[in-house]
Amino acid sequence: ENVAAYRELLLEPLKSLYLDLQPLIESFGVLETLPRRCVCTPYTDRRFCPTEPLKNYVYLKFRQAGRETDRVGLYFDMGCDGYACGLRFYQKTTAGMRARRDDVAARPDAYRKALLAIGDKPYLFHGEAYKRDHCPDCNDPLIKNLLNRKYFSVDFLSPINETVFSSALADELTDNFQRLSALLQLVCEEEISFSHSDE
Repeated sequence: ENVAAYRELLLEPLKSLYLDLQPLIESFGVLETLPRRCVCTPYTDRRFCPTEPLKNYVYLKFRQAGRETDRVGLYFDMGCDGYACGLRFYQKTTAGMRARRDDVAARPDAYRKALLAIGDKPYLFHGEAYKRDHCPDCNDPLIKNLLNRKYFSVDFLSPINETVFSSALADELTDNFQRLSALLQLVCEEEISFSHSDE
């Protein structure tokens, strides 16, 4: 009965959300969209969660195709208390994130423009920050925030509300992903330049 409830209440709505987002994700031309690679399963990886066989959250991940490390992607996560979506990196490496910061430093105007394209909707930067200022001569707070992090993500956060029980959730995610599209494309341009940075 738990399997039946999971399919009805979580898996089928999540698959429906995936289908609503798929045309937009495919239009970006740089992210993988195979369902088995994008839609979560209910089971945890027992190597890391040996006492918790089932996830207590669901997610969609649309990660950059053609790369094994330092893959940029768009995501949607939802747990019992809230949900989030945004842009983050998967399979991060030290060399890959160093290359990312180098590209931000080399093209600050392009990154500033991509970040401003997100608009005035509230979002957060996440990512481990350095203990000391790595760019004391940088006077642009947007760029400085990126350069002073070992890695970064851009996230929209929300508590659980009526949106998650309607088609408004797909509309909200579509809007957020479109706001991030300029940054996504910029990062993927850089990924081509640094595709051999770990070799």
